[in-house]
Amino acid sequence: MKWRHVWRNMSYFFCLIVLSLFGIIFNTSSSLFVTNVAFMLIVLSLLSLAWPLKKLQIEHSAQQIHAHDSQQPLQLVLQGRGFFPRIVIKSPTEPLLSTIYYGQKTPFTWSQALDRGVYTSMPLAVTASDFFGIAKKSRRLKWHQPLVVGPQIETDFANKIAAALVQMVQAAAQDTALTSMDLQSLRNYRVGDPINMIDWKITAKEDNIIIRKNEPEKRVHWQGIFLGEPDDAFEIRLGTFFSLAANTTLWERSLYVTDRIYEAPTWTELAELQASPVALKNLMATSPSPKQTLIIFGSQQLTYDGLKTQFGKTALIYVQVNDQAASIQSARMNLVVARRDEHAQVAS
Repeated sequence: MKWRHVWRNMSYFFCLIVLSLFGIIFNTSSSLFVTNVAFMLIVLSLLSLAWPLKKLQIEHSAQQIHAHDSQQPLQLVLQGRGFFPRIVIKSPTEPLLSTIYYGQKTPFTWSQALDRGVYTSMPLAVTASDFFGIAKKSRRLKWHQPLVVGPQIETDFANKIAAALVQMVQAAAQDTALTSMDLQSLRNYRVGDPINMIDWKITAKEDNIIIRKNEPEKRVHWQGIFLGEPDDAFEIRLGTFFSLAANTTLWERSLYVTDRIYEAPTWTELAELQASPVALKNLMATSPSPKQTLIIFGSQQLTYDGLKTQFGKTALIYVQVNDQAASIQSARMNLVVARRDEHAQVAS
């Protein structure tokens, strides 16, 4: 209980005790009425403060919650034993629930977006009071089970970057003299090609007949790497990389590299992922093969030329992301994709 509530409650009960003495001192019908009222208020106020607030908890049913997602309000349920004539739940900015509580499960909605992380308690305060809202006590609510908030979603930005990366990958595949099934599975029709290999949907949009090659003889083994070095764009870079890994087939294998290397991180590990200055050192310790082609999402402090020096003949595409744009560089091309504009601009 907060100290301001303690002093408030002590003052309130002191006044009620003084009033309850009227009947004893004056022994009149009016003074006895005041005593009875004061005594009743004492009983009701004590009743509202008798149940411990620590019995109350918050339950949620969300499977995956993304950071900074204000589009989908969080559906919560207040539960736990207790009786409170009046109970109020407040966020740092607004009240969320005000009701009489007698142990029933009470649903309410919280629309405030959360930062990435694992929450065992939450910035929600519950205040219980008597019927008149005078005697009060409050505490911070705890989760019935931890709330795990993963990376933010950057769907639109990721789609724009994916379109630019297709061009980069095609150019890099020419350098490696290999064919990628995911990104180079289309070509123009040649005499003798089977009719059933024609991609009619794409052909309808193009001037030429397009053939889809479903089983290429060779393929480039692309790897997507999130390089978790500390900078101001860490969260945006993580959200963009996660969105690409979850919704596209630009690469076959995703690595999250910070103070350790995660190949298939759990949702909790993604929520707890922290930037590390040794991320590049850990990546280099894996000794990538020249046959492994890399799409690296890294910090603003690193450059394509610097990484190329360290990776040697390994085919490399380097992506730098900030809150305004993504800069994508390979041996052949350098593209800039605006985060909120519709088109990528070719820088060189």
